[in-house]
Amino acid sequence: MDKPASICVTGASGSIGRALCAALALRGYSVLACSRRETAPLPGVDSVLLADYADAPAADALVHLAEPADIGAFPETGGEALVAEAVRLAERLAGRGYGRSLYLSSAAVYGDMERHPRRPDEAVTAYNSYTRMKLAGEHAMLAEGGIAIRLSNVYGPGLKPGTVIADIMTQRHVSGPLRVRDAAPVRDFLWLEDAVAGLTAMLEGEETGLFNLGCGKSASVEEIARLCLDLWGRGGEEVVSTAPSGRESVLRLDISRTTDRFGWRPAVGLRDGLARLCALEAAA
Repeated sequence: MDKPASICVTGASGSIGRALCAALALRGYSVLACSRRETAPLPGVDSVLLADYADAPAADALVHLAEPADIGAFPETGGEALVAEAVRLAERLAGRGYGRSLYLSSAAVYGDMERHPRRPDEAVTAYNSYTRMKLAGEHAMLAEGGIAIRLSNVYGPGLKPGTVIADIMTQRHVSGPLRVRDAAPVRDFLWLEDAVAGLTAMLEGEETGLFNLGCGKSASVEEIARLCLDLWGRGGEEVVSTAPSGRESVLRLDISRTTDRFGWRPAVGLRDGLARLCALEAAA
């Protein structure tokens, strides 16, 4: 299969979208970065401002990132309307005839009730509006011979406020115990550049189907907090949960199918990634 010459990226204004567009342009692709708001231009990238992502331009390949980013985007009332709108968009784009199509789903579809690393071939059941949307989007893309990617927690430059690592990083110069909402949950955390490298490998590969994209190793929120304290020279200080759930919450990913089919492996471990974030903050 020939590599795509032009790539359309929806949701290109987000941190993953911008990083992906920049990386693809450096590899010589013609990149159409589609967003609904104006953003700073990227070298070698064509910005496309759209009122409706259904009007995304034709290209050899599609990376569909343009959906509400988290469960909190769905209010108690009106959530189903957002789901229906997102599913219609995924179905329309999947049927547009892009030569190769990637849909960014979420590891959240697995839930957090199992300790074992979750595999793409496991049966899953939607448990809220967000996961119904993601599973429907996966179905639409897979039905047209595309790729659906269950992405883990991504961290790196340009962190979205409110994420676990972003909230921890804001406390570097705050005296007293490091406060987190709940120190117990265990998750898979993937460095942004590794996520971009994984998406690029999938674009350039020949395999289709359902894949996990994560680091393949998990850590608790407390472990992350203590790593940060150590990097800040505050090792041994207290980590406090402000709203502990009192229940076990674990979501690990098995990435073996992804590494086997695409030859991609994450290069940045959690401690290294956190150290890079600390260095970027210090330089800012």
